[in-house]
Amino acid sequence: MNMSHPTTLEEVIIEKLAGNTASGKQLLAAARNLKVTLTKQALYVVLRRLLATEVVVKHGTTYSLSNVWLDQMAVFFAKAQERYGSQQKGADFLMLGNGDKISYSFKNLNETDGFWGHAFDVLADVMPADEPIFIYNPHEWFLYARQKNETHLFNKLKGDKRQLWLTIGSRDPLDVYAKQFFDGQYLQYHMNDKTLFEKRNYYLNIFGDYIIEATTDPETALHIDEFYKNTTVYDENVIPALQKIVSRGKTKLTISRNNRKAKKLKGLFAQFFYIAK
Repeated sequence: MNMSHPTTLEEVIIEKLAGNTASGKQLLAAARNLKVTLTKQALYVVLRRLLATEVVVKHGTTYSLSNVWLDQMAVFFAKAQERYGSQQKGADFLMLGNGDKISYSFKNLNETDGFWGHAFDVLADVMPADEPIFIYNPHEWFLYARQKNETHLFNKLKGDKRQLWLTIGSRDPLDVYAKQFFDGQYLQYHMNDKTLFEKRNYYLNIFGDYIIEATTDPETALHIDEFYKNTTVYDENVIPALQKIVSRGKTKLTISRNNRKAKKLKGLFAQFFYIAK
């Protein structure tokens, strides 16, 4: 991949997004300016491939490079990292004032998690380093269906000695099995016997006074619950089965900044964990 003189459509897209976010129309114009011969249909074929491999994330009609991918490819894409750092990594949610929020809609959980991982990484970088990140999931299925991205985020936090406190709203066998991925110090994991939220399709992350809330398709949430109830041991069928379940179902993701709400929610979860020394 020659990023100093991009010639392929994939290289043109990455080079364009290394400088800023862009729409499909802007990416098409950039490619044509470099005399790359293509149709609009060809552009979106490549964009779908980059979205599927999570090189690129999409919010609304705008595309940007995935911050998770940038971290993984930092040696090769130092230029992009520098530009994203100076522009707050293209994250419009960082401009939120206290009490403000912004929402995004996605076609399925896979697409959601591509952008979600990007937002997670950005907010983890800007929040106070001595505060834990709080997560609530009905099940930690991400470690199975999205294992590469999830372990990348966890390993980065552990390497930086940042604390992550994850609460699960279930205690099924696959919930118990997931505990081995947590070291009990920087990465802490609590399975709650009592459901903390009525809705089983509700997910929550807290980064300082920033809050990410995701509401998944209720039917997809039901399928996840049923799979967890009916699966007593982890085997080679778990990952493909969960990947199939989360490949469908619309999801709404809301990012807000609210110090009062964040403080109240932290108090709900903090009782289950301890500050690592």
